[in-house]
Amino acid sequence: RWLDHHGIPRPQEGGYGSRVQTNDGHVVRSTYELTVDNWLSHHNIPHNYEPALPFSNRFRADFYAKGWYIEVWGIQYNARYEERKQRKIALYRQHHTPLIELHAKDFTSDDWQHILTYCCISPD
Repeated sequence: RWLDHHGIPRPQEGGYGSRVQTNDGHVVRSTYELTVDNWLSHHNIPHNYEPALPFSNRFRADFYAKGWYIEVWGIQYNARYEERKQRKIALYRQHHTPLIELHAKDFTSDDWQHILTYCCISPD
């Protein structure tokens, strides 16, 4: 119902890891990423999907926009995912890299939009 209420298309068959196309043509891995990508496009904010990180050959961010790397932490209660997440966060901190972190709980309200607005839309 939440997806329908917010006009978000349902991912293709297959659950986690399914791919869905955004308004600007990126093919993303989750409805959270879809939501972020479409928001960035709607606000005419140039962005890259899954850009390489300047300090790691192993990891990629979910997005890069306006000098910020954006990570959408959408999976909960998964030990392997949490371990990988903590390794990435440590690398961002170690290299003093600007990071926006969005969590699944942020999408239950407008918190994610406030965070992106603050970081990616400069005041006139």
